[in-house]
Amino acid sequence: MLKIKNIDFSYGEKQVLRDLSLELKAGSIHGILGANGAGKTTFFKIIYGLLTPSVGEVIFPDNSFGTSQIGYLETEPRFYPYMKGAEYIDLLSHGNSTFDVELWNEIFNLPLNKLVDTYSTGMKKKLALLGIISQDKPIMLLDEPFNGLDLETVENLNLILKELKKKNKIIVLTSHILEVLKSNCDKISYLYKGSVQQTFSKSDFQNISEYIKSDITQHSESVIQSIFSQ
Repeated sequence: MLKIKNIDFSYGEKQVLRDLSLELKAGSIHGILGANGAGKTTFFKIIYGLLTPSVGEVIFPDNSFGTSQIGYLETEPRFYPYMKGAEYIDLLSHGNSTFDVELWNEIFNLPLNKLVDTYSTGMKKKLALLGIISQDKPIMLLDEPFNGLDLETVENLNLILKELKKKNKIIVLTSHILEVLKSNCDKISYLYKGSVQQTFSKSDFQNISEYIKSDITQHSESVIQSIFSQ
């Protein structure tokens, strides 16, 4: 189990995360739902070790774990210039001799012998996903993994996530689209302004929409009424 305990984080005077705590279990998919700016990406960067919280800690399952055991898919993947797709996969899959790139590419259908610079946005996202999968890390942080994907790849990724879950991985997905998370996750945490407002189990997923609607209304109804009363 990966534990996040009482994390605070600020960019200068702007506090982004507030007393954020979660427990993420192996063999499960945990969704983080929130609007843009809710703190999802900052949360991932702290787990991955790119940022250090001002308060709180990340506790890995045992002493053998650390950031080297994490695969992290960024919302907008970045690539080295003048690199071919095959070279990118070779780099990320280093140390995983069991990864069969040709077999996997029957699913992703990428022109791996071409420069990544020539890829479309959707193709770059598929290449980044293939790279994360090739690492076979026990912890996978997937920041908006479905953004930019075509319908076929979305359905394939749904199937792949189910198989990765069977391999006892800790998988965390972020999205601002509720249905994406409901179809894949065992639990969903609603992140609002840097704090986890509520965590829902699968049996409670039907209540998420009403909860979020109530929360949004509580924070914004008076402002909207003020705008339209002018």
